[in-house]
Amino acid sequence: MGIQSIEDIVVRLRKRAEIRRQIATRKSVQEGKPDRIADLLEEAANEIEQHRQASAESDTAVNTRPIERYGPIEKSMVRAKFKVHKIESFAEPRNTGTVYMAPVYGKTGGDGEENSIFGKYTPSGQVQMNIQNPEAFKEFELGGCYYVDFTKAPE
Repeated sequence: MGIQSIEDIVVRLRKRAEIRRQIATRKSVQEGKPDRIADLLEEAANEIEQHRQASAESDTAVNTRPIERYGPIEKSMVRAKFKVHKIESFAEPRNTGTVYMAPVYGKTGGDGEENSIFGKYTPSGQVQMNIQNPEAFKEFELGGCYYVDFTKAPE
């Protein structure tokens, strides 16, 4: 069900509630009392709108924007935010090693609100990378946060 369908159902639920409240032969209308069914229709419309808004806000956590530099515009990406919790350096070759990361969570750190959103959608997991490129290995620091982007690749 697309966004247009969701908007249509919200409009239809509200219209049905409005119609129910205007039917002169209904007991609730005659007595000037609330119509419980109309109230439920309004409540359902509000819940759908809130859910849609929350989904739109989560786009910062699960980003599906096109990745132009890696392929056709149809390709999409999933983004997560991870924090380095351990780094093991190898003696040889120098400036290489293993980086261990886990998803961010909660309202802690420099950008607690963003971490909270990412943590909601990627509450657990791990990334462990054995890095043999010294220049790449230097890019990671203990306690640092990094976006991890996943894009489907050809086999």
